[in-house]
Amino acid sequence: MPSAPLAAVTGAGGFIGWATVLRLLAAGWRVRRLLRRPPEVPFRGETVVGDLGDEEALRRLVAGADAVVHAAGINRAWRAAEYYDTNVDGAWRLGRAIRAASPSAVMGVVSSLAARVPWLSAYAASKADGEDALVEAAGGRAGWAVLRLGPVYGPADRKTLAVLLAANRALMPVPDRPLARLSLLNVADAAAAIAAACAAGAPRGVVWEVGEGAYSWAEAARAVIRAVTGTGRVVPVAPPLLALGGVMTHPLGSGTLPLLVPGRAAELAYDDWVAGPIRQPPSGLWQVRVSLDAGLYRAVEWFRAHGRLPPPVVLAASRQRDRPSPQVPG
Repeated sequence: MPSAPLAAVTGAGGFIGWATVLRLLAAGWRVRRLLRRPPEVPFRGETVVGDLGDEEALRRLVAGADAVVHAAGINRAWRAAEYYDTNVDGAWRLGRAIRAASPSAVMGVVSSLAARVPWLSAYAASKADGEDALVEAAGGRAGWAVLRLGPVYGPADRKTLAVLLAANRALMPVPDRPLARLSLLNVADAAAAIAAACAAGAPRGVVWEVGEGAYSWAEAARAVIRAVTGTGRVVPVAPPLLALGGVMTHPLGSGTLPLLVPGRAAELAYDDWVAGPIRQPPSGLWQVRVSLDAGLYRAVEWFRAHGRLPPPVVLAASRQRDRPSPQVPG
């Protein structure tokens, strides 16, 4: 009996990478993942300890793989060089490892919608250059698919939690760009698209944009408010001030970077973050399954169940006021 196909996954300890690992396992793949540290809990697969700077670990990761999913990368840094060290140089080293140890592997390259506007920010440029670096270093063959994902949200994600906490206040700031539109993407749908790109018979040599909807910033914010409290007001703020406020209110000594580092402020002022229908994966291969409202409610439930998000005090109070008085039999 033939063994199941093997998928090698970078970034498997991250939000999107881990969801992809689970999706691949559910679809019948064997999975070998790259982690920076030895795992602390049992895993139904193989683990290679290392990172994108460790060429020997990368060769062991991809050796004999039928598919390689490259989900590792950074999206926040103070300096442009930091983006390039990981998103470009790391992708190049992975491509060389694939060429040496698994030249026939299919490559699922996880990228960002930002890559289609590389002049906008150092991050956007690093994602576009990283796509090219991986494909070129792997030999330039057509056995690849690039997936440029819209902003991904869902349970256990720090960025999602930050947005939900903002909606828990009376006022929720959004970029003052009334004409801007963006596609969003639940992590379950992101993982499904990545796994679909690795499947036998999927198109190769393609660049897909993956996302759901074409929301204004205000529409997206109101969806978050509905999921968190049901009350609250959307407040437009100039993008530079919004980014500055994110840096100024970030707790010092936290050991993490602000969600809106200054170098990425220009992305808030860009108006077209929509994954167009003609650039999406074919409907026979992948379709959106999780609506924005449903995905946000699931995320809220997860964070509340894990004690990360306060209960909806404002919503509970408003419901109490609106509830009709009980009828007493007379």
